[in-house]
Amino acid sequence: HTADTVSPVSAVCERAGIACISVDAPASAWVLGGPYQNSWHTFFDNEREMLCFLDAWEQIDSNKTVGLLTANDSEGIEITTFITEFAAAKGYTIVDPGRYAIGMEDYSATVEAFAAAPCDIILGVMTTADFSAFWSECLSAGYRPKMCTVAKSCLFAADVEANLNPAKWVCVEAEKTAVLVHNCTVLLVMSWSDV
Repeated sequence: HTADTVSPVSAVCERAGIACISVDAPASAWVLGGPYQNSWHTFFDNEREMLCFLDAWEQIDSNKTVGLLTANDSEGIEITTFITEFAAAKGYTIVDPGRYAIGMEDYSATVEAFAAAPCDIILGVMTTADFSAFWSECLSAGYRPKMCTVAKSCLFAADVEANLNPAKWVCVEAEKTAVLVHNCTVLLVMSWSDV
């Protein structure tokens, strides 16, 4: 379900001549491992994913300042490469504190940077545990972005359930919610202002 799992599995299947069907990783990350004879991939591309996020961002009154929160992995690097130019073309400014190490527990410097900007919107590609740690830090610091659009953090229901502490993770103080659906992508938005 991520480039870090899909790409190596596709590579092994190619070397072994075994058929492989993979899903849900950015096409551009997967294509780098090609050409493929035995592997097929159902994918999304960065632009379409960011257009879904942009649709959500446009639903709120914001300062159009977006805090970027991505890991130092293939997807994080890919989104970072893509987003700054894309966001600027749409009138948004990206605040980028740099890549974080997966499993990091202290996001205080990142939260401080986002609060100081101030970032009304957070864009991330994070595991469930990493997002949980980040969101806990936001709550502890009293920082409340108007919207979080974070990919990968809700990939598997078991991960969400294992990390779900409503006082820490879910925006329990959120006044507004919306579920946006585009094809088979579901985006849950929880916000302190109209969505």
